Amino acid sequence: FVVSAVPFIRVFFYVVLLGLLVGAGPPDEYQLLQYIMMFKGMQFLSGGVLMALTGGVQYYWCVNDLQRHTCNEHGPGTGFGYVMGAIDFFGSCMLVWVGFLILPYSTRSAGLRKVDDHERQEPWLDEEDTDSDEDG
Repeated sequence: FVVSAVPFIRVFFYVVLLGLLVGAGPPDEYQLLQYIMMFKGMQFLSGGVLMALTGGVQYYWCVNDLQRHTCNEHGPGTGFGYVMGAIDFFGSCMLVWVGFLILPYSTRSAGLRKVDDHERQEPWLDEEDTDSDEDG
């Protein structure tokens, strides 16, 4: 959780995770969808909520009690480079799209089982209901 919450490490972590999903053979459809949903959820938390809180705290601390501010050196957004931000943004977009592009080649292994003829009957029809309909 902590590794995927850091915005710049997140892309590298999810590259490894996608490689593990795809490298073992055709990926499972459920696991691939969980990967995409987990990635986007973590992106919202770390890139949205966490960065907004960090920016608010940085802004609060750059304006000091002496009515002087140092926001141009220590304010929100000054500690992150443009290159790492671009890698995070474009990497996040590309990894999700790669996950979606792999979906048609995935296998659906969850929920597959043999269905007997007894299970194919409608469960709402009891033998008592069918007997009473034939009598009437």
